[in-house]
Amino acid sequence: MMRCLPLLILCAWLPSAGWRDSTPAPPADGVAPPAPSWTTQARCLRVVDGDTLEVEVRRVIRVRMLDCWAPESKIDPRVPEGSQTAEKLAGQSAKENLRKLAEGRDVVVQIPSDVDVARAITMGRWLGHVWLEGDGESLAEKQVRGGFAETKKPERLK
Repeated sequence: MMRCLPLLILCAWLPSAGWRDSTPAPPADGVAPPAPSWTTQARCLRVVDGDTLEVEVRRVIRVRMLDCWAPESKIDPRVPEGSQTAEKLAGQSAKENLRKLAEGRDVVVQIPSDVDVARAITMGRWLGHVWLEGDGESLAEKQVRGGFAETKKPERLK
């Protein structure tokens, strides 16, 4: 029952919070449709880290951006001791860049619905994609393109 509890909460909360199921449309021009997902508009209230935001939908949730691995903005014990200061500075730069891009702005949040709910929520954060309202490039892509993050988990953290 405990394993089903997050799913029950999710099913009860999402429709009332303005989430809409974005079921893929049939392929057009040979382009594969996107994966099923829940998508909603939100307001970015706070940047937690270079890859994590707090957004308000009807309540505040944390979203950990998929395809975006930014260094931690605090000392990370997984990083070798000699590299921790440089890693922390890089993480603070990534956080500041994301803050300039998104904090206080309207965003679109997309949570994939084709994954197990237990894997969609990790450490109290929803895993998903985030775009600025009306922008075609995700915030994760902007962080990677700017050199503030990587698309895959760095080898030193595996």
